[in-house]
Amino acid sequence: MPRRHRILETFLVRVLGFDWAEVHADAEVLEHHISDRVLAAIDRIMGHPVEDPHGHPIPDRSGRVRRRRLAPLSTLPPGARAVVREIHDADGRRMGRWKDAGLVPGAAVRMREVHPLDDVFVIAIGRRRVVTGSEGLEGILVQPARRRA
Repeated sequence: MPRRHRILETFLVRVLGFDWAEVHADAEVLEHHISDRVLAAIDRIMGHPVEDPHGHPIPDRSGRVRRRRLAPLSTLPPGARAVVREIHDADGRRMGRWKDAGLVPGAAVRMREVHPLDDVFVIAIGRRRVVTGSEGLEGILVQPARRRA
């Protein structure tokens, strides 16, 4: 079922113009009421996307998912750079906050400061600065940048 759900989320965003932070519930309903034939047509029309709007890999027709080495954003050390790859949350309000802050799939981020005793993280997203606790980062997975030699 993840394939159906993720293709439908992608369709709702790319074709119908829905907000990526608000498509989960609609895709949840649609995935149980759409035929395999219609789903295949939607997939074809969109050019067989490999990721949904939240960055999750879309399984192929055999159910295989390509694996990536991702880490929670909150585990980056100070100074580390990464790219946001996946957002794991179904709460539209919370995802809307991330979107407003620029924490979206594909965004380049840099962990500026980590204050573990206070549970405070300072993150740079482009020219923006976000200060939050670890709970505010739950569900954001990144691909850490390789360190230069």
